[in-house]
Amino acid sequence: MGERYAFRPAPREATCLARYPAALAHFGKAAEKLDGLAHPMLAEMLAEGRGSKTDGRRGLLHYCIAGMLLPHGSNRDRTISQCDAFFVRYPDYREEFESDAAKYIADRVTL
Repeated sequence: MGERYAFRPAPREATCLARYPAALAHFGKAAEKLDGLAHPMLAEMLAEGRGSKTDGRRGLLHYCIAGMLLPHGSNRDRTISQCDAFFVRYPDYREEFESDAAKYIADRVTL
């Protein structure tokens, strides 16, 4: 009889880690089209360094953008609470980030 080979799938963690860059690119494209739900996903990935280097500044910007794009509801409430948690500690940055978020949206709106 021939040798038996056991199929061993990659550990789940390794499989997920390999998919982060693709997910980051996917959410990035959706965010460029002003998909409100893509922004908090992108923000979380950037803030936690999933799929790229950690970039808390860009993550916070995407949370602010999502707060402006999402309709009232639980997703918007969660997003705004993420922003507020930062701005409680650093209130001087609120105006800058909200201005940058509004500019991001305005630059992508087509008439």
